[in-house]
Amino acid sequence: MAKKDKSEKIAKRIERKQRRRENREKHKKIRIILAVAYALLFIVGAYALLSVFVFDKIKENKQAELEAEQAQGSDVIEVNDNTESVIPISKEELKAKQEAEKEVETVSEDEAPVEETEIEQKAGQLLAQMNLDEKIYQMIILTPEQLVGEDDITAAGAKTKEGLEKYPVGGIVYSSSNLKDPEQTKTMLKNMDEYGLKTEGIPLFLCVAEEGGNAAPIAGTKAFKAKGVSAMGSIGSADDAYAAGHTIGESLWGLGFNVNLAPDCDVNTAEGGSFIGSRSFGSDPVSVREYAASYSNGLHDSVILSTFKYFPGYGSVPGDPKDGAVSTDKTLDQLKEAELVPFAYAPSAGADFVMVGHVSVPSILNNDTPSSLSHEMVTDVLKGELAYEGIVVTDALNKKAVTDTCDSASAAVLAIRAGNDMLLTPDDHASIPEKVKEAMEAGDITEEQIDASVKKILVKKLVMNEARAKRIKEDKERKEKEEKEKQEQKNKKKKKKN
Repeated sequence: MAKKDKSEKIAKRIERKQRRRENREKHKKIRIILAVAYALLFIVGAYALLSVFVFDKIKENKQAELEAEQAQGSDVIEVNDNTESVIPISKEELKAKQEAEKEVETVSEDEAPVEETEIEQKAGQLLAQMNLDEKIYQMIILTPEQLVGEDDITAAGAKTKEGLEKYPVGGIVYSSSNLKDPEQTKTMLKNMDEYGLKTEGIPLFLCVAEEGGNAAPIAGTKAFKAKGVSAMGSIGSADDAYAAGHTIGESLWGLGFNVNLAPDCDVNTAEGGSFIGSRSFGSDPVSVREYAASYSNGLHDSVILSTFKYFPGYGSVPGDPKDGAVSTDKTLDQLKEAELVPFAYAPSAGADFVMVGHVSVPSILNNDTPSSLSHEMVTDVLKGELAYEGIVVTDALNKKAVTDTCDSASAAVLAIRAGNDMLLTPDDHASIPEKVKEAMEAGDITEEQIDASVKKILVKKLVMNEARAKRIKEDKERKEKEEKEKQEQKNKKKKKKN
């Protein structure tokens, strides 16, 4: 029995050795197969790289031959990169073909039809119905006093309606003297809006400069009991700037305004400080840019249009343009380092207006022309280099920085020639249309330029009107929902009592 067990053990040991030998042979075959596969992959890769290298060399040789033959004036070879074929073509034929292709490209760029939006088409139709005087007045923003010809206007009645029919302006700007309390302001703006729609068929820009801090004709009047915001100079973050813009926007919306002549985008760079003071977000151009954009977003979320002011910046000048000429000795490159930073951001920030200040820049213009009247500053720099395509409006043209140098009508002509789309509060506005017509006859201003500005204004008003109608509808639905929920709660309470 012991002998049998020993034999079985020996047999099992032999069997295990046999299996190990078979496994080694099997693994050896697998290793050989893998080695062959790796070798094949290496060969294929090397062949592919070699093919690319050889192909590039062949193509370089063909190109060299082509350039050599072109230099000798003989027939040339055109290489077709898509098919890798060569097509014999004479030098003259090649030149004619290149010129034809260039002509086709030019035609496609210049003559490609630009598809207008529905609002742009509607604006075009409104523009076509306007005479030249109506177009020119659409480019003007007046105070209620300038429109009516009387002092201290606090209502919009028959005289206002008559004034608007005679002078169909694009907008009205209000100050603290026009604003007494919420109900008076709401009624006045509601009437003015209705007169505008009936007289011109389009809404008016109803403007106010409610910046914050002490520059706040509404929050600064106790009767409004409006929630005020701190001066922009004390704003410490983009979130705070947004909150300020939205708080002001809600106040303006509730009263009936649709344009805020804010935020102030001046960068305070003057060593002794500028007259802008705490109205500016500060001396750091990047912060001013970010805070101005956030403030503007806050206004937009309340359906109020925003205005970046005052290009190219009053922050580097100590004087105030309402008292006389102001100037900066900075070059364009120096302005680009600070003052122009916020305005370069105006297009992407969606600023509806950019207001051009009266600061003169002799280092750029070689004269003392205010920027607001300078073609180089408005058209070449703001619209050209900074690519701003929104509405460009002058600072108030009745400030001494302008009136000390020329009369209202002449200033209006210069401002339009410079590229401004709208003129803010010019004195003696009744003389402007005739003066503009004279400039058009002399070739200084074209009707195409007038049309382009007015169409831009009409498009903005129509877009604004749609946004306001949408918010009115949303506010109404929200109010109805809140009232319904209150009523349901009352019913539940009543049911519990019963």
